[in-house]
Amino acid sequence: MHAFADLHLRLDQLSAGPAGTPNAEPLIKLESLPSEGYVRALSADARRGELLDRLVELARAPDHPPAAAEARAVAVDLSRLEEAVAGLRTRLARLRAELATAGALD
Repeated sequence: MHAFADLHLRLDQLSAGPAGTPNAEPLIKLESLPSEGYVRALSADARRGELLDRLVELARAPDHPPAAAEARAVAVDLSRLEEAVAGLRTRLARLRAELATAGALD
């Protein structure tokens, strides 16, 4: 299960109404869930920066065998994080478009 599975589930529950229209949910939920998603995406962006910094540190220690193994692990974590954030941002953009179409963002 990926980093944002809980958020994706809540987004599914919010946006999957009949005929592709958003469910009738309280306005607070319509406003808070996308906001939470964007905050979590920004937090993941910060984590991405930390992982990139760690990769740079590890690249400066190529003679140290554990550094190579850690660099591979960090690269895998980085790739998974980037994929998860891209998926979350796509979902949030789609929800925003659905809400705009339904007039919920007026």
